[in-house]
Amino acid sequence: DMDQLYPWVGETLRPATHVVAMSDYGFKMLRRAGFENSTRIHHGVDPAVFQPLIGETHPAGWKVTKEELKARWGFEEDAFVVGMVQMNRGVRKMIPHQLEMLRIFRDQNPDVKLRVWCHMLRDNPAEEGFDFNALAKAMGLDDVMVFPDRLDLLYGYEAVAWGRMPMLYNAFDVLLQATSSEGFGLPIIEAHACGVP
Repeated sequence: DMDQLYPWVGETLRPATHVVAMSDYGFKMLRRAGFENSTRIHHGVDPAVFQPLIGETHPAGWKVTKEELKARWGFEEDAFVVGMVQMNRGVRKMIPHQLEMLRIFRDQNPDVKLRVWCHMLRDNPAEEGFDFNALAKAMGLDDVMVFPDRLDLLYGYEAVAWGRMPMLYNAFDVLLQATSSEGFGLPIIEAHACGVP
């Protein structure tokens, strides 16, 4: 995902018996750097799992609406739900910058009932993560932030057809993932596959 393969990345990859790129571009960069032992396997998601659900009929028989999904996740029906599905890890994720953008959005749109689903750990000192409680409080956003149960995060949401993860994405109005770089960036692809910008 970089125009020239960073030297430290090349040094890390050299001992590998085979290197996999997630895109045609990444494959081209690997080959340009002399990695003949490389393959491309395109990055993606299962469209039978991650898909737009609004307007569909749930297997239990109820008609799926955005308002119903929001209510199932504890949001008011008229809330504007921003999803953040990412690791709370170091400066690469730019958590303070993303929260600042949310603060500006809220200040400029006081009539919007902003809610932010933070699908990440509130704090993650082992990975140089940020203390969300302190940041949100400092920016006046502590009343709009919602976090899943810590055990749910550790065990994961089901990424199967009609599982919690695709249902969660469909409840979002938008996904916020304005990071400085992505390793995989799967939440971006998953949200888009669910019809969420």
